[in-house]
Amino acid sequence: MSFDTFDFRARTLPMIVVWFPAILTAAVIAAGYPAVHRLGTLLPLPLTFVLTVLAAHIARDAGKKIEASLWDAWGGPPATARLRWASAQNPVLHQDLHTNIQAIVGAQLQLPTKEEELADPVHADHVYETVVRTLIARTTSKDDYAKLKNDLIWYSFRRNLYGLRRFAYWVDALLIIASIAAVVVLIRTSLDFSLTAPVIGFLAAAMSVIFFSCTVTAEWVRLSAEAYADELIKYVYVAPSGTGPI
Repeated sequence: MSFDTFDFRARTLPMIVVWFPAILTAAVIAAGYPAVHRLGTLLPLPLTFVLTVLAAHIARDAGKKIEASLWDAWGGPPATARLRWASAQNPVLHQDLHTNIQAIVGAQLQLPTKEEELADPVHADHVYETVVRTLIARTTSKDDYAKLKNDLIWYSFRRNLYGLRRFAYWVDALLIIASIAAVVVLIRTSLDFSLTAPVIGFLAAAMSVIFFSCTVTAEWVRLSAEAYADELIKYVYVAPSGTGPI
């Protein structure tokens, strides 16, 4: 799997972040004990590939599971919200946006006027969601829309990491408990084992808890989602009219 693919950056990388304290602790143990290191090198490549694929699917599912609740809290998907008259700060610019979109989607999908949106906001949102799906479908080329694709990847990364937050707390809690137990056992016994690994494990897990509590928040995800929505809307102004690909 390439380190520059959508799957790795948006899906596998969040799982690596979640497991990083445990991975770091295992690496410290392996570095100090050659027998453990040799055991790690025996991990077959097919098993590594399977674990990577599973990690990507688990992360995506976790992100998708919380996406609807995030959108509800934000008042709808950011790209959809940017098409609403209710959220327009400049009516002249908003009318220009709707005019450009209408030229792209054609006459078969009529965008609602301000009055129509006010009278039936649910139907208006259905139209806007259709427009957003159309824009997404016509901007799939990663070569032509590199910035847009990059914003989508990082939104997906943040969403998936946020979806894994509860799981990350469990991983960190178990590592903290195991590290404390290991320190107590090593102090009270004469086992020939360094305190370095459990101490690093404890510190890494504690820092992970702080990171997930203070950084990986709904607001953090929203900032990335809005960046993607803004970039998607930009292509309305550079797209040719008609129904052909942008």
